[in-house]
Amino acid sequence: DTLAYLMSCNRAGIGMDYDIRSYDDEVQGGKCRHVGKFPHIKALQAKIETAKQGVRGGAATVTFNALDPELLDLLRAKHPTTDDAKRFPKMDFSFAYNMDFLRCAIQGKDWPLVSKRDFPALHEAIYTDVDFTELREATVLAVQNGARGTIVKAMDVLKLYVKQWQETGRIYHTNLSHMNSHTPFNDIIRISNLCQEIGLPTKAFPDDADLRKAPEDAEGLVGLCFLLAIDVAKTSKEEYGHVAYYACRALDNIITKMNYPRDALRTAELFRSIGVGVTNLAYWVAKNGLSYDDQYSRTEIHKLAELHQFSLYRASADLAKERGKFAWYDRTHYGEGKLVLDTY
Repeated sequence: DTLAYLMSCNRAGIGMDYDIRSYDDEVQGGKCRHVGKFPHIKALQAKIETAKQGVRGGAATVTFNALDPELLDLLRAKHPTTDDAKRFPKMDFSFAYNMDFLRCAIQGKDWPLVSKRDFPALHEAIYTDVDFTELREATVLAVQNGARGTIVKAMDVLKLYVKQWQETGRIYHTNLSHMNSHTPFNDIIRISNLCQEIGLPTKAFPDDADLRKAPEDAEGLVGLCFLLAIDVAKTSKEEYGHVAYYACRALDNIITKMNYPRDALRTAELFRSIGVGVTNLAYWVAKNGLSYDDQYSRTEIHKLAELHQFSLYRASADLAKERGKFAWYDRTHYGEGKLVLDTY
């Protein structure tokens, strides 16, 4: 909450997840029961709305994974028919799942909704896929034999997500399997950002003191991404590389000049993560006599996307020759000579 407020004041959009106890989990050996995630989400919403960002208040997307015991309520959290105590029309949410969840949905299999406190290995495995299917089958059997949790049909969960997506238009989804395999990072990725453009590694901070440590010494890890877009309708193929270079250079300069309200946020200086997207694509499509509904046009858009990515890779390499490689280069697949293209 501290980070969310500080970064809202600095006009940043927030992406986060709550790596905390689930509803009705024991606290201090049964002294009391946990209230779950909803009160925390309500507190987050109030926190970020106290900071104005020009014409709007702060904004956040809360990610929850497919194992969460409160999953069904979280999926309904934006719907106008949901009870006010569990409805958050101004907050955005992202449903994070893995490939095993999709296979279970296709095959009509059972899916467990269980607390991380009771099944920690399963909750960790959803981000890596390592032994996940075996752990999931064992968990379903354990719950059927009396362990705490709920068994649902994976397809029913998927249908509920799609229904909420159709009726609210504002609930995202994140494929954790792809995000942790099709990535330049060695560290685990749990979430995306406010608008789901990027995937950066994060790790929970144990306390506020950890936020004040240098990133190399902190237990937690926060991801920062600096965003910009190229107007493809006004950029010719011949000048694309030139424009991409100055886009990367501008963002790299901002990372250097940025005022970081906590030392732990200086991960930006170590990873130098930037996101350069495209804008005005619809005009580019119309200007070139193309459309979205035929194969030739889609192939031309694909070629534009390849030009965009190649130009950014080349621009990054040119910047590295000028300024040196980023400090945490060895924490990425780039340090192993691999590009994201290798898992395309």
